[in-house]
Amino acid sequence: MKTLTSATTGNPGDVVDVVHISDSVGSAAVTADTYAFSEQAPPAKVLHVPTLEELGFDAANYEMKALLIVNARTNNPDKDVRVRLVQSSGKEVASSEVAATLTSSSQDVIVKSASAFAITPGEAYAHDIRLVTAGNGDNATMQSKSLLIQVVKKSAA
Repeated sequence: MKTLTSATTGNPGDVVDVVHISDSVGSAAVTADTYAFSEQAPPAKVLHVPTLEELGFDAANYEMKALLIVNARTNNPDKDVRVRLVQSSGKEVASSEVAATLTSSSQDVIVKSASAFAITPGEAYAHDIRLVTAGNGDNATMQSKSLLIQVVKKSAA
């Protein structure tokens, strides 16, 4: 366990540590309004989140939140997409979905959560993308997928 002094433990709600995990293997969406993953079709490749204990924190006093970050690109500019995080079971993580417009076919657009959302330490997750609108051969590709994990001091019960 990490030994934290009162100067480093923070107040309830404060982020006291961050961890970045990523997957650089691209994945694409080609069908409008259809996510790739569901509880009937869970992801095969996932990112494994460490436990609080592995990071030196106790679960009684700390919790985890995350920001979803992807570099996305489309073959035809001005395509609207939605990106979300799913558990290894295929179930969507609450409050993780974010909307974006991919504006260029030659440049990645950074898609990021507006705010941190709760995740379960020790769980495995996958990023999922869908096109909101799609026409002849349109696609959207996540070039890289990341989670910025925050260790947060719990509020007093």
